[in-house]
Formats: sequence, structure tokens, C-alpha cells
Amino acid sequence: MAPNDIDHLQAVLARVFEFSPADLAANRMGLISDAQKARITQKHAANCRIAWQIFTLIFGLGFLGFSADMIRNDNLGVDTVLIYLGATAFWGSVVWAFIIYHRLQMQRTLREGSVKPVAGPIQLFTERGERMQSRYFGVDRHKFRIDNYKDFATLQRAGLAGRKATVYVAHPNRSLLSVLLQA
Repeated sequence: MAPNDIDHLQAVLARVFEFSPADLAANRMGLISDAQKARITQKHAANCRIAWQIFTLIFGLGFLGFSADMIRNDNLGVDTVLIYLGATAFWGSVVWAFIIYHRLQMQRTLREGSVKPVAGPIQLFTERGERMQSRYFGVDRHKFRIDNYKDFATLQRAGLAGRKATVYVAHPNRSLLSVLLQA
């Protein structure tokens, strides 16, 4: 297949953004497919697990360091333990609230099943921060972060930048569901 063949480019988009022709057909009718609903749910569950793992790692290491410092300084007071437990409970509540907010957004998205088409030229760009750079796929004023560099490079090599496309976006969580290249 020639690299500029629209079917080949559509297949590249489907592989990178993990959607099927059936998903795209449902999105074109304004619906979220069952497979996409399952992927949204799985992604949310994975993000929740990662959030709790990071929380546990940070506060677990903090507890070890805190305990070692208390033993080293011979300061085994209840006040310092209560401060540590209070800080842990506070940040645990923040993580929990964050997860609950995103779960409610996900459930609302799945319940309403609202799909919004956004049309325009494809943009592939990188935003650099002080210590980090993020890669994005954009159409119109919507941008979607691409976490895997290989996927971003695949899109660049395919020559998709500047091509007109319609992106189907789930609402209210604004996740990319599928992309349809315009002829």
C-alpha cells in the first residue's frame, strides 16, 4: 500500500487510537459503541489503580523515612505520629475525591453516550515544559495527549499532519473515540 493511500492512513489512525470500523460507524451515528464503553471503563480502572499505587508508594516511603527519623532522634511522641497520619489522611482524601470526580464523569459519559464530531486539519505537535514534553494530536481547538512516543512517531511518519479529518469526541469527559479522514 502506498503511504498516501487513505485506507492505509485510516488503518494507522485506528491502530494508534484503538478503534474499529464498527466503533467508527457507531460514532458517526452519535453513539459510543459497547467496545468503546468497555475501553473507557478499563482505562478509568487502570488510572485509579495507578493513582493508589503512587499514593501508597509515596506515603509508604514517607512512613519509613518518618519512622527512621523518629527512632534516630529518640522522638517517639504521639504528636508527630498524629501529624503524619493527618497528612496521609488529607492527601488520601484528595486522591479519593479526584478519583470520584473522574468516575462520575466517566459514568455520565457512558450513561449519556454523547458523541461530538469535530472537523478540521490534523495537527501533531509537542509542548515542552520545564522538565517534560508532551506530544499531542489535535483537530480544531481540541488536543489529545499521546503518551506513547512510538504512536506519535507513527502518526508523523504517515504524513497525517495537515490532512482534514473528523474526530469523534465523547462528552463530558472529552476523550477521543475515533477519527475519520476526509477524502
